[in-house]
Amino acid sequence: MITNKKNKKIVITVLLTIVLGSAFVFSLLGKNKTSAKEKELLDVLIWGEKTDLFDHIFQKFEAKYPSIKMQVSFVSESYYEDFMREQISSEKKIADVIFMKPKYDTFLSLETRGRLTDLTGETYLDNYQSENLKIYEVNKCQYAIPFISNKLVACYNLSVLEKLNYEIPKNAQDLEKIFREALRRGITPIIFGGEDEKGFYEMYIQWLMLVLRNFNQTSSFANDLQNGKVRADDPVLLEYMELIYNLSQKGYFTNKNLLLNIAEAMDAFESDKAVVIMSDIWSLYQQLGNDFEKNYMPGSLIVEEGEVNEINSLSFILGIDSKSDAKENANLLIEFLSTDVDENDIEMPEGMHLLNTEADENSSYKKEYDYEVYMDKCAWWIKEPFKDMTARLLSDQKIEDVIASTEELFESLTIPTYIYVP
Repeated sequence: MITNKKNKKIVITVLLTIVLGSAFVFSLLGKNKTSAKEKELLDVLIWGEKTDLFDHIFQKFEAKYPSIKMQVSFVSESYYEDFMREQISSEKKIADVIFMKPKYDTFLSLETRGRLTDLTGETYLDNYQSENLKIYEVNKCQYAIPFISNKLVACYNLSVLEKLNYEIPKNAQDLEKIFREALRRGITPIIFGGEDEKGFYEMYIQWLMLVLRNFNQTSSFANDLQNGKVRADDPVLLEYMELIYNLSQKGYFTNKNLLLNIAEAMDAFESDKAVVIMSDIWSLYQQLGNDFEKNYMPGSLIVEEGEVNEINSLSFILGIDSKSDAKENANLLIEFLSTDVDENDIEMPEGMHLLNTEADENSSYKKEYDYEVYMDKCAWWIKEPFKDMTARLLSDQKIEDVIASTEELFESLTIPTYIYVP
């Protein structure tokens, strides 16, 4: 009997151990399942085709914040405008964090419809140049952050130059000879890689800045722009318009080659129908491939008075969706991008740069250039008054007549802050 009792006790003890052990194991498994389920999703939307541009920094962010899982989606450039229009007019969340295309009218549409979170007062704003932040500041409230800049260049087609028996031009006279020879042979001298005149008007800024520097008026003119004091009869603008008029009269560009979208422009350039394409480094890499420099040479456009230095446009701006229910984590991501990321973390094509303070101070382009022009803001301003003026100049109307008829437009125009002149 004693033995049976002992055996029963042993059996009961073993069974209890198994039950309790199993319960402990299941509880651990349950915890693991719960913790996996409890990972907080952070939706990120990036404009442009899918690339591995940000993969490393997103992995680095998830390693720092293991409770957050990033869900990244892309919207192609061809669909971007339609997509944003749909999202702006809907009540749907776009994404928690949006890597936006720096198109100023799209930004304003988002802001005026209350679709962007006010970031004013966030400590990570201290990591950006205050002048840069002003670009996406409305009524002293910060709704987006300029994040990556992109160099605009004149890219030369080396095979066309070889056919014309010329090398990369070293001065304006060389460029003049190349363009004249190209015209004689039915080849377009300059083609613009941009949608709906965008590339054309953005590249006009390069010539405007050239005239400003020749007049030593870069800073004062920028201040006049920002304060809305620019007049249509400003001597600098007159000089600028004459330069554009002279270039157009020489036939270097026409309505036909400046209204091509970027794909058509690239096709024409690749098929040796143009000497120079005016575009940005990012688009050139995407359209022509990483080894495009074997066949093409990105550089500066040399016109009249001298060389136009490379000018930086914006590629990405950051914003937080006002409809996001994960704003705390969204702020963590933007803070991480502002403080924990430098140019070694992103494999960016040549000519692209981060705009956070650390990258700005360490990157070579900050030492090379004494001004920055943010092109989408420039295009927004320059396109409105100059769209009609340029068309009329190209149709041979007198500069004085064009100026006179647009004075009212200049006087009524509210000019935003877009030029940073250190």
